[in-house]
Amino acid sequence: MLQRQIQQLNLAQNWCAKCNATFQITSDLVYHMRSHDKREFDPIKRKREEKFKCDVCKETYKERHHFTRRMTSHSLLEK
Repeated sequence: MLQRQIQQLNLAQNWCAKCNATFQITSDLVYHMRSHDKREFDPIKRKREEKFKCDVCKETYKERHHFTRRMTSHSLLEK
């Protein structure tokens, strides 16, 4: 009986404030919280991800070298 009460107390201490899931081990809760962070939308990060946009094909690129390579391929097609 006492062991059961201790387990319930531990579960009450390790609960997710976002979805009310409970965990026996604190590290499981920490791992679970990371899953919430991945799902959240960050508009600043999203804006940074689509920094380079090709006016020809409307593709967006996170990195300049990918964008430059795309623009080079368009210029080669025009020749």
